[in-house]
Amino acid sequence: MFTKWEWLLSKLSRTLWIRALLIGLFGILVALIAIPIQSTLPIVSPLEVGARSVEGILQILATSMLTVTTFSLGAMVSAYNSASTGITPRAIKLVKQEPVTQNVLSSFIGAFLFSLVGIVALSSELYTESGRFILFVATLLVILLVIVALLRWIEHLSDLGRLSNTMDLVTDAARLALCEYARHPGWGCSPLSRNQPPPESANTIRFNQTGYIQHIDVNAVAELADSCNTEIGLLVSPGTLIQPQRPVAWYQGPRDNKLEQDIEAQFTLATDRSFDQDPRFGLAVLTEVALRALSPSVNDPGTAIDVIHRHLGLLLTFSQQQNAGEKAEILYRNLHSVPLSISDMFEDAFEPIARDGAGLLEVQIRLQKVLKILADNDPALYAKEAKAISNLAMDYVERSNMAELEKERLRRIADSI
Repeated sequence: MFTKWEWLLSKLSRTLWIRALLIGLFGILVALIAIPIQSTLPIVSPLEVGARSVEGILQILATSMLTVTTFSLGAMVSAYNSASTGITPRAIKLVKQEPVTQNVLSSFIGAFLFSLVGIVALSSELYTESGRFILFVATLLVILLVIVALLRWIEHLSDLGRLSNTMDLVTDAARLALCEYARHPGWGCSPLSRNQPPPESANTIRFNQTGYIQHIDVNAVAELADSCNTEIGLLVSPGTLIQPQRPVAWYQGPRDNKLEQDIEAQFTLATDRSFDQDPRFGLAVLTEVALRALSPSVNDPGTAIDVIHRHLGLLLTFSQQQNAGEKAEILYRNLHSVPLSISDMFEDAFEPIARDGAGLLEVQIRLQKVLKILADNDPALYAKEAKAISNLAMDYVERSNMAELEKERLRRIADSI
């Protein structure tokens, strides 16, 4: 459970320009490090000839890195466009945060800046013979790193922006969010019933803005509850769409504008959802991939079946994490929250596929079998929701043009759930 600043720092560390800036500065530092230490290292080396030709090597490296970086940026943008138009725009955020792409491009930029600064320093005659040798050794190491980065980039380009790779990124993000929530259900807060109204004596908090909640600093809100010796209830969770009429939280005691402002400051709102603290968003994005595959223009039921299998793996992992240990410990006694709805998770994952795949036998068979597996593996957690989605899917099937024998086959599977 990240604090707000830890979460913002985590988001910042996954942006391309930050990595490029840090590695670029490191490249500049490596190019200049020889200047202050060259006087303390009188080096007599058999590589004197190479040290004299270091300027030419740096010029070749700078030209090559500029060309490779320009080409790589073009390939990256092309992959983003492919993922946006061919998969789902909601997955672009994960494709842009993909670490291999960011590290490789940052390495190229760092090597370019290293070469550029080295050439300028050599032209200004800032290096002695010892300094030239140190720069020559550093250049050999940079070339080695560039070769490794190029090999990684060549391998990675074959997957960048492709459907399977993007689906893996979404699946991994959804799994992280689900496992984090399973380890700390309700983010460690005391549970509230979903339909339970705020206490009559409580003051409700509403925001005068609209947007999706991306993050809630639960630790900070709990500290506010402890410091004010009051109880606070969170009526929304990350991924919820906020509008001015919707209550967001409540607190006990007399009206306190300062406390309300402090509580509001712990919520981060934006125009889109985030994968980090929103377990349902990953399921919804995977379902979007399935819906695009089921559209008449694509007609790819195999991808929809793949998505159903991924949902199965994610929900089984969530169940196993919840059942792995003892009953979850309540970390914040004075802070209450509404737990994640299993019904909402099933609706995000399966309901749209049941609707758009109503006339496809192979999709419906796999959907019914997966629902049965979930119900059998954890009846207490999944049986009710699995049966509800199964009945809804059969309702869509009954109204489709599927052959009667195929419908009967599906009825037998659905009846066993």
